[in-house]
Amino acid sequence: MIRRQVSVALLVRDAFTGYPFPSAHGTFCEVDGQRCTPVWKEGGYLVLTDLPPGEHTVTLRRQGYLEESLTAVTGDGRPWEGWMSLRPGADCRLPVQAVRVSLAVSGPQNTEIWLAQDGGGKLKLAQEKAEAGARQLKVFCSGPESRQPVPGDFLIADAKNPETAALESLQNGRACLARPLLYGHARGKELMFAQRYQAGGDGRIECVLRESGKLWVLCGKTLSSWEIMPGENKIKI
Repeated sequence: MIRRQVSVALLVRDAFTGYPFPSAHGTFCEVDGQRCTPVWKEGGYLVLTDLPPGEHTVTLRRQGYLEESLTAVTGDGRPWEGWMSLRPGADCRLPVQAVRVSLAVSGPQNTEIWLAQDGGGKLKLAQEKAEAGARQLKVFCSGPESRQPVPGDFLIADAKNPETAALESLQNGRACLARPLLYGHARGKELMFAQRYQAGGDGRIECVLRESGKLWVLCGKTLSSWEIMPGENKIKI
């Protein structure tokens, strides 16, 4: 009996809904430029096996969604674990309340941009202060923790020191982080599910949001917010 070694376990999420894809239907995977057929596990996990030690570029394409890539590092005897969010493309079927936003970015090419919508206070810091360097946070969740897009990236819209936090797990009011906080944050700061973009050569970003309302934009170290209206929206940052 041939036994395979799990090399990569990747949670694949719909960036529009925040939830994992229920199946691999319409999903194509490449590792280091070579087409492969991964195993798809319940809960939206894509599993790659028997990869040689080292860095590997994993690229996913799904019908109706934009291509995404990340780097996975294997070889320490344990599976590399991570997550990827696929963003809707122009041909993705979306509900009528979906909102389209076009951002013009004035800055260096490939500037990292994080976008997040106001979560209505669903996930907030519950401790007196989260210190810089913390790898665990005490949080208040206004609904079931299982409905939060964890693991995933969240924006802490702190006017003084905004940053993103990579939540690996959330259980019983405790959030574990994949990397330590850069800054300290006070009680009550909201954590909002965030998506990472990079401006192309033309300095533009096209995105689709679930609904109108407040949109937070973190460009480098600059945080701004915008009121997004139904239909088409154009923003210059």
